[in-house]
Amino acid sequence: MNQQLVDDVIRMALAEDAPWGDVTSEAFVPETAVATAVLNAREPGVAGGLEVFARTFMLVDAHAEVTLHISDGDTFTAGQQLATVSGNARAVLRAERIALNLSQRMSGIATQTAAYVAQVAGTHARIVDTRKTTPGLRALERHAVRCGGGHNHRFSLSDAVMAKDNHLAVLAAEGIDLGEAIRRARKLQRKKMQREGIFREMKLRGHYEKPSEKRARERAEAIRRYRKLQRKRAQREGLLPK
Repeated sequence: MNQQLVDDVIRMALAEDAPWGDVTSEAFVPETAVATAVLNAREPGVAGGLEVFARTFMLVDAHAEVTLHISDGDTFTAGQQLATVSGNARAVLRAERIALNLSQRMSGIATQTAAYVAQVAGTHARIVDTRKTTPGLRALERHAVRCGGGHNHRFSLSDAVMAKDNHLAVLAAEGIDLGEAIRRARKLQRKKMQREGIFREMKLRGHYEKPSEKRARERAEAIRRYRKLQRKRAQREGLLPK
């Protein structure tokens, strides 16, 4: 997912939920109080918004500690612990509803998508999303579709030419030949997309890192960081040349 798009959605939701602050928490909860919250699944499903869940708390309190026990795309069972959050109590209370709303919706989409994917398993069919998304949540909902094993179609009207019934109705009303319209559109749009670098943007937007690949990358990065720290420690202690 594009992190800027995700952050924009979260910040908009937080501003909507508490435009002048969380007056209840500010009135009842001491400023220095700390809290720990646990995210438990009430029913089985497929995770689709845990990274967004964690990011929501971090945007409210940069010092919050969020531990995800599974990754987006993983299945979970009823009662399973999915995440743990610790931090300033006011911040935890401020972020929890938005974090839950987004992660619940995304996990629901991932779970439903996985059910459709299972229905076509062993065939040449694949499950693909559309632009019929919740306004403002398209990036999140498309990510959830991928977490469920589905595929993304075009992100927006700017990404690809796709003539539908309404376009054909306009052409017919104007007496325009369909074949000629298609040839003209292909010629004009290809030049436009090359000129504006849209092909490159589409490729960047289409990137998706599978949960298993992400875990492998994070493990490799952790090993590199550990080795780097050990090397620096050895250099400080004179065991290795600087």
